[in-house]
Formats: sequence, structure tokens, C-alpha cells
Amino acid sequence: MAGGLGHSDETCGIFAEAMAEAHARLWREHARKKVSDEAARRAIRRWGELIRAARVPRADLRALADAMARIAPEALAHPPTPRVTPPLPPGTIGLGEVVALLRRVLSGDARMRLVAPPLRWTDVHHAAGMIAVEGRWLCLYRRTEGIRYLEEAVAPDGRCSGYGLLSARVGDPYALLEDDKQERLADLIEALVADEAATRMRIEAEDRVGFPEPLVPMHRVVAWASLAWGEEPAPDLTLKEKVDALWIVVDLVIARGLRGEFAGIRELLDQAVWLDGLLDGLGKAAR
Repeated sequence: MAGGLGHSDETCGIFAEAMAEAHARLWREHARKKVSDEAARRAIRRWGELIRAARVPRADLRALADAMARIAPEALAHPPTPRVTPPLPPGTIGLGEVVALLRRVLSGDARMRLVAPPLRWTDVHHAAGMIAVEGRWLCLYRRTEGIRYLEEAVAPDGRCSGYGLLSARVGDPYALLEDDKQERLADLIEALVADEAATRMRIEAEDRVGFPEPLVPMHRVVAWASLAWGEEPAPDLTLKEKVDALWIVVDLVIARGLRGEFAGIRELLDQAVWLDGLLDGLGKAAR
């Protein structure tokens, strides 16, 4: 079997695997602060050069794959210059706290729950999804699969740290896990589906802080309601919980109306087809 540009399928596969592995390893080692910024830039340029070379008809893809495999080791020979890391500002979460939390998940001592939306982690594409773990909120960025990096972590007491803050000082917590631990954690998260209780907890937390991102809470209420009354499996809610849900929606609509955010309200009401059923159910329950 012949691949493109006169290459065999076998050699194309060998080069493609080496290309993906070189990029992934370079990303991991740079995120771990084991490769300097300049060395990483040189490595990426070299990576691109090898890809362009592979497009030449009859190119030796095996030799180019070997060259790809040397990119990360060569970059690792140029670590960052040692420097004194300034302490994190007050009110932030330290790197060790987040890494320890992820290790508790891996050991089975802590449970992850997916906050909707989305209804499944695999529905996240080039965006961040939110995971609840032991009262903490972890926003993890996903491209097409697994996890790319930790975007933000928020503690129950309000302390928070973002990707820029942590990575600029000591590195990304997810990247600091060993390669096999990263893969294991990614597999665990890939299997997650939205958790109704965690989603409701997040709605209430966002309500307390005044909805810094107006559309997110609205989408979350709609997603949570779809879990409670839609096709997704979920336990029946009590009458009190249904009344509470109704008031959340009413509060959202009133708040958006007062701010003039009518597009947001329309989006909420267009999606909230379950509201009529909820009102009807409340009426029957009241009778």
C-alpha cells in the first residue's frame, strides 16, 4: 500500500506517531519548567521544518521520524535559568495543594464530579470544563481529548489561582504529574457525565458572587434542568427542590431584564422548554 507523495502507509504511520509524540513530550517538559522558553521555540521551529521535509516526494520518513524523536531530548539539554520564585499573592491556591488534590483523585480517595454544561466531558472541545472535587472547582482545558492544562482552581474559602499565575512561577499542576498519572487522570475524566448535585452547587455559588459571566449561569441552569427532567438519568426531585429551581430561573430572568440583557433572556427561555412542564408539575403537586 502506498501513502501520499510516494510514501508507504507504514512509513507514514511511523512518522505521524513520532511527530505527535515529539510535540506532546515537548509540551509536557516545557510545562514542567524543564525546558527554557528559547529552547522550546527552537524545538518547535525544528518540528515544523521536519514536517515540511516530510512533504517532499520520496523523503526518508524513517530518518525524519528519528530526527523527531531527538527534538525533546535536545530541548531538555537547555533547562531554564534557575531563579527565585516569588511567593503567590494572598488569596491564591498553591501548586502543591492542587497537585495533592489530583493525586487523591488518582488514589481513589477523592471523587470528581462534572459540572454541567456539558452533559458529558467528551462534549468539551477546545474549551474548559468544570470539575468539582472536595468542595473545590477545577476548570480543565480540553482540546479534542483528555486534558491540556488546568485553567483555574477555586477553593471553598474563595482562594483561586489560574493557569497564567501558576505556570509563570512553578508550572501547571496537571503537567507536573508523571506521564502515566496524566493518562490515568485523563481516562477518568473522559468517562465523566454531568452530576446534578454538583451543577446545582455551582449555580448557587455563582449566585452568591453575582454572576461575573452572565451567560454561563443561564446555560448551567438549563443544563441542570435537563438533567433533572430530561432524558438524562437523574433521581426525582422533591417539591421543595423544584420550587427552588423555579426561583433560580425567575431570579435570572429578572436580573437580566433589569440589566437590559434581553438576548440572554431570550436564549434562556428558548432553551427552557421544560419550564412549562415544571409549572404544571408544581400545580399538580400543590393540589
